[in-house]
Amino acid sequence: SSDLLKRGLNWQMYLRKMTLVMSLVAPMMGAAGGAVAQTIAPTVTTTSSSVARTLMIQAEDFTAMNGVKVERTTDEGGGSNIGALDAGDWLAYANAEINIPTATTYKVIYRVSSLYGGGSFYVHELGSGAEYDRVVVPRTGNFQKWVDVESTITLPAGRHTLGITALTKGFN
Repeated sequence: SSDLLKRGLNWQMYLRKMTLVMSLVAPMMGAAGGAVAQTIAPTVTTTSSSVARTLMIQAEDFTAMNGVKVERTTDEGGGSNIGALDAGDWLAYANAEINIPTATTYKVIYRVSSLYGGGSFYVHELGSGAEYDRVVVPRTGNFQKWVDVESTITLPAGRHTLGITALTKGFN
């Protein structure tokens, strides 16, 4: 019991220190639809006839990258963020596989910052390169002033590992 409590508190401290950069949130759906496999303990909210699941992918937890700088963040929770992105820089998240039994639409929340705005990136499948989302980063007034940008993506049934590729520079 003491070990379980200690492990639970350690998880809470770990999650509190991480910077929310991107999370995939399954929309309200039937209990039989759209399960999400994840490497982080799930947050599950149950309503009368549906289940919502959350998968958080920290931008700095990539498995491979090109041209990206990891730096300390001043965002709530502390930790790190990625920055110094230029057009063509990319990040791969092979450690965050998502397994979806049927095609499902997800709400995605990107945590971003930009002094000038106008930076952009897209989210894609690592294996096939299939593009799922394009995001334009708004002006937040500072590279450490963070905002959430919401979008929706539809992932086909199957196993997915995602990547992010910068289209332009000027954002974290």
